[in-house]
Amino acid sequence: MSKLISLSALSSLNADDLFYVSTSLSADGAATPATIASFVASATNLTSLSSNWNSVYNTVSSNSATTWNYQGTDVKALTSNWQASYTALASTSATWQTKRKSLTLASLTTTGTVSCNALSADRFVVTLSGASTSATFATPISAYDAQMIMWNVRYASNISLVSLASGFRTPLTTLNWSLSTNRMDIFAAQYNEPDNKWDVVSFAPGYPL
Repeated sequence: MSKLISLSALSSLNADDLFYVSTSLSADGAATPATIASFVASATNLTSLSSNWNSVYNTVSSNSATTWNYQGTDVKALTSNWQASYTALASTSATWQTKRKSLTLASLTTTGTVSCNALSADRFVVTLSGASTSATFATPISAYDAQMIMWNVRYASNISLVSLASGFRTPLTTLNWSLSTNRMDIFAAQYNEPDNKWDVVSFAPGYPL
């Protein structure tokens, strides 16, 4: 038969030690000094063998703030990447938090490029002037697939030329820009990510100002 006993009475043992003793006892269960000595010799000290689960428990107990979340892995330490990303997002979110539907760009009075950041707005207004001015609309940056942007091109005087960068795609060979004072042309384009092109979907010239 098997018995679970505490041998706290034995001076050689710690009072808290617990032993599992498997032995044959007499029919009446009497235990002689020789039997007890045999018990001690054949006993298994569960406390000493529990060091593995004790140490694991102790580790979890002392470090539970970080390690017990996932199979003893320090999840908190491993989250530095997304924590850093969240911090970066929080610190740079001013762009999308303050994004406006319409944004007026600086007037172009000499030959140059009209640049647009697609993150800033979905509608851009620009005024062109100068008889010899030639304006080129650069391919917008930071776009997402299927994003639509509209441009209002206002003429403060007659100008020389308006053109689109190679990042734009149009079904028409030529867009008939007004190029005349007190007129406004409106065009819209949608970003096609697979082709990396802005497809001009609407062009309406000649609105009076």
